[in-house]
Amino acid sequence: MHANTGRRKWQALLLTTTTVVALVLGASSAANAAPQTPPPTPVVSGGTPVTLTVQDETDIAAVIGSTDTEALVFDAAAAAQDGATSQSIADYAAVLESEGWTVVGTVKAAPSAGSERVAALAASCSGKNGYNGRYPPWGFQFGANSCNTSKIIAAAGLGTAGVGAVTAALLLVGVGAVAAPIAGLVTAVIGFGAAAMATCQAFSSNGGIWLNIGGSPAASCWGQ
Repeated sequence: MHANTGRRKWQALLLTTTTVVALVLGASSAANAAPQTPPPTPVVSGGTPVTLTVQDETDIAAVIGSTDTEALVFDAAAAAQDGATSQSIADYAAVLESEGWTVVGTVKAAPSAGSERVAALAASCSGKNGYNGRYPPWGFQFGANSCNTSKIIAAAGLGTAGVGAVTAALLLVGVGAVAAPIAGLVTAVIGFGAAAMATCQAFSSNGGIWLNIGGSPAASCWGQ
């Protein structure tokens, strides 16, 4: 798979900029649903600013570039060859496998306890997933159903090495954020914070949330 056309297609999407606007402009135009009207008081503040390390960005680019999103297959050996750490590969693989994806190649490390907890958060799911269009002034809107919201909140609160790869995997399978550069969206989600997203989930009728990025304020959310 490492040299296949499918993998080259995803690598070509991995642009050097890490702005969320660029991410969304490169996203699928198939999502035409009308953005949701916000509640009277959206949650607009979260955690502290986050900057991914060079290795974090390398990990994310490598694992995403080694993922065939059509066949639902991740090539661990290809990701290692492209510079991903063994831990990030293991954590990314654990999340994808929990979603029914196939992992090929040798995974050389054990998944972290945090990634295993995230992967185990599955139940009867409700709500909507996916990119939902642009809603001024809140920015670009992504939906996560109840299961994926809980997983993303858990990942954002890990505070451990490899959180970037875990979050990238969740965004890939959970909200359909497959356009590059996914690192920008990972940074925004981690920086927004678990507490803020949990607040939105608490006011949700179905346990899912709408997450808005790239507007004013820079990040906000509300319950579905």
